[in-house]
Amino acid sequence: MNTRANALRNLYRCGKLGKDGLNRAVVDAVITASEYREITGEDYV
Repeated sequence: MNTRANALRNLYRCGKLGKDGLNRAVVDAVITASEYREITGEDYV
């Protein structure tokens, strides 16, 4: 997992970033669908 994905994971765990923000990060190619799955435990749709 890259540095940006780790930062987003920390924000998600703290409740400062929701799944909608993570979805946007995948769309913007900041993280991959695989990293989304690692962070949320759910498949990217």
